[in-house]
Amino acid sequence: MLRHSQLAGIAASVYESPWTATVLLDVHYRVDVRPDETIVALPGTHPQEALDWLRDLDFWPAFVRGIGLCHSGFGKGAAAAWDEMRRPLPADRPVTFTGHSLGGALALALGSLHAYWRPTVPFRVVTFGAPRVGFLNPLLRLRKAQEIAMYRRLGDVVPGLPFPPWYRNGGKLRWLGPLNFDPLSAHAIAAYAASLAAMGQ
Repeated sequence: MLRHSQLAGIAASVYESPWTATVLLDVHYRVDVRPDETIVALPGTHPQEALDWLRDLDFWPAFVRGIGLCHSGFGKGAAAAWDEMRRPLPADRPVTFTGHSLGGALALALGSLHAYWRPTVPFRVVTFGAPRVGFLNPLLRLRKAQEIAMYRRLGDVVPGLPFPPWYRNGGKLRWLGPLNFDPLSAHAIAAYAASLAAMGQ
């Protein structure tokens, strides 16, 4: 299975097409079927795309079957993507859900949906700078994952949003340094990839 630094590289590359599919006009994902795992990667917010920002800001809680109460934009976006991808996903190998920022939040929600709808297929979730998804709900189904790795760089404010204690994720954050006082560069996926590569992860 791919290392976390390699997944960060994929999370960076998926900002650009080609994508496997786009749902709801703004939720893009790429499926890469490999011999030992299937990788589902989702891009984060495209700065010029108004629909991405509207999805980020749609944080009023909603109930989504398989997730529970959650950030409405993330939960509904993941549910629409899951409806499109779940039948073609191979069931004979583990699935890795990954993404940066908005893509990481969608990956967390997809991991919960995967655990609910395909409980016998192993999976892991690896995210970079992802905001919180669950509303009064720590995404307990993610505990069925082989691995949950949620990375946050020192100085990146996005994983602290929306604010606790109302919003939360499953699993503990893995912190990466060094401290960066510029929140934009601290949040960049290239910085996550560089930090992980330097650590040999």
